[in-house]
Amino acid sequence: MFPVDNALMNAFEPGDNRKAATVRTLTNGTTTTRDLVKYPDPNGVDPYPIVRIAEMYLIAAEAEGRENGLKWLNALRASRGLKALTAADITDDDAYEARIMQERRVEFVGEGLRWYDLRRWFKRNAAGRKAVLQLRCYQAGETAGSRPAASDAMNISEDGHELLWPVPTVARDNDSALDQNPGY
Repeated sequence: MFPVDNALMNAFEPGDNRKAATVRTLTNGTTTTRDLVKYPDPNGVDPYPIVRIAEMYLIAAEAEGRENGLKWLNALRASRGLKALTAADITDDDAYEARIMQERRVEFVGEGLRWYDLRRWFKRNAAGRKAVLQLRCYQAGETAGSRPAASDAMNISEDGHELLWPVPTVARDNDSALDQNPGY
């Protein structure tokens, strides 16, 4: 029902127990498909969290920065079956931010936070913008899996206008002072 692309599959580290709880792989003859099974009940009765402790850990890790936030990041990683990271693993603030982005990617897949994260990171600084643009879908000549961060489906232009929603025509018709967001 919700296909999973190569970028997500490549985002999970070996031993990350979130992968089995998030993705189901089905093989039918020579065809293999993967889909999201985080909330598997098709009747929609699975409990959907409003906020999770994992989000609080990652918010604290991001807010406190590399020197003080690593303890929160490692607390989450430990509960997911992953080894703790050290200061030697994360050598600068850009690498730390990339690690936070990576953890949020695999932790909250299917929970509706990704678009907001991408929008926030794109506008934060040059490193955030570069990281978001690295997620764009494969370009001509690239093959699926050739760039581990790339999405099979996501396409974000250089100006990032896809990270803003278009202003509905009816809203602009009712208020002549409203302009359309760039790119629409």
